[in-house]
Amino acid sequence: MNKYEGMFLLDHGRLKNEPQRGIDEITAILEKHGAKVVKIGRWDERKLAYEINRQKRGTYIMAHFEAPIEAIDEIHGDVKLSENISRALIIRLGKVFPPFMTATELETEFGTRDFRDRPGRRSDSRDRRPAPRQQPVAAATAGETPSAPEGEGGSDDKGSEG
Repeated sequence: MNKYEGMFLLDHGRLKNEPQRGIDEITAILEKHGAKVVKIGRWDERKLAYEINRQKRGTYIMAHFEAPIEAIDEIHGDVKLSENISRALIIRLGKVFPPFMTATELETEFGTRDFRDRPGRRSDSRDRRPAPRQQPVAAATAGETPSAPEGEGGSDDKGSEG
């Protein structure tokens, strides 16, 4: 059996006051598919980056568990069918489980990440725009000056002769 870490986002509208019901549902789904739950708990409640199912906040549940590899797709399937779980991310770990830390404990130990020192505005899309195309410059031969195409001369030509 492989070791996994799962992060589950509970529907805040349904389980705002009772996250234990969500933890019990996640535990039941994991055990239904032969997983052995090592540790499960409330990780944090946070404002979401964007609305999910018309919810602006969510409660995150972290779980460490051992399961056969073929059970992961079945677990994802049951999570998608659950009305109480909005999202789930399950990753396979190495040989040992990392320390089980809540978001507050992580921020205390490692500090918060602050990207405000990056150059440019936050809405700046310079990295996403393709570079402007440059036309190759023809090398002028010695003594020749490039001439302007007809009709684009430097004189004020308004159609009158003289």
